[in-house]
Amino acid sequence: MSVVSQLRRLLAIWTCTRTLVTACGRICMHRKRVNISTVLAGQKLGAREVDDGIWLVSFLAYDLGYIDLEQKTLQTLDDPFGPRLLPMS
Repeated sequence: MSVVSQLRRLLAIWTCTRTLVTACGRICMHRKRVNISTVLAGQKLGAREVDDGIWLVSFLAYDLGYIDLEQKTLQTLDDPFGPRLLPMS
């Protein structure tokens, strides 16, 4: 990772909204409930607005997908863990 991309990542972390996943697997954003997953219950997720009403949801350093607040759904990315994992030798 280049220094510029690392700085962008840090800036994105500072400017994002933190929200807690409930025991039933939901997050609440702008008075709307969005189902995420019960697997992440009790964890904090980061969300930052990338377009009007479209939010990118992240867990730790992994982008999970996009939330459309009008549809109240999470559109997952293909494989949020794939590109960052190193092959096992």
